[in-house]
Amino acid sequence: MKLLQKAIKNKLKKKKKAEIRKQKKLERNMKSVTKPEEPQKQSTKPALAIDDKIIYSKFDFAFSDSKSKNNNSQKDPKRALEKIEKTRAKLKELENSGRNAKASALKMKQSWISALQKAEGVKVKDDVDLIKKSIKKKEHKKNKSKKMWEERNKQVELRKEEQQKKRRDNIADRNKKKKQKKIKRAIKKGRIIQ
Repeated sequence: MKLLQKAIKNKLKKKKKAEIRKQKKLERNMKSVTKPEEPQKQSTKPALAIDDKIIYSKFDFAFSDSKSKNNNSQKDPKRALEKIEKTRAKLKELENSGRNAKASALKMKQSWISALQKAEGVKVKDDVDLIKKSIKKKEHKKNKSKKMWEERNKQVELRKEEQQKKRRDNIADRNKKKKQKKIKRAIKKGRIIQ
């Protein structure tokens, strides 16, 4: 009787402990699910003192996205060359049609754009000779890697064929040895007479 009561008490204790563990686990999950408070956004205005004087120790630099806009044409030299050729063709067309003012305005605008980009620290790729050189370099690199890859494939094929030949030779040799062994046994037993 006492043993029965003790067993029941132990079962109840275990159930209570399991429930407590579940509850703690749920609480931990709820804490991880709740979002942490986001820091407040700083104002873009300069901080002002009580006397409406600007405090110069706090700065807010606004970053422009001008670099990300020109990335595609800047990275690919072929695109950059096409762009330059298009603008040159457009300028020639304007000069030939007699709109010299518009052509000079376009030239001025492009020179200003490149100057501003250079001032921002963007690499301006407007030298045709350098762009052609980089295209040639890129093509050479591509051809070289292609040749290396083909050479590698040839080597892999040769190695594969050598291994297959070696395997065939080993299998043939093993079969030959088995046959010789059988013949020797047959001679020993007197089944085959030489």
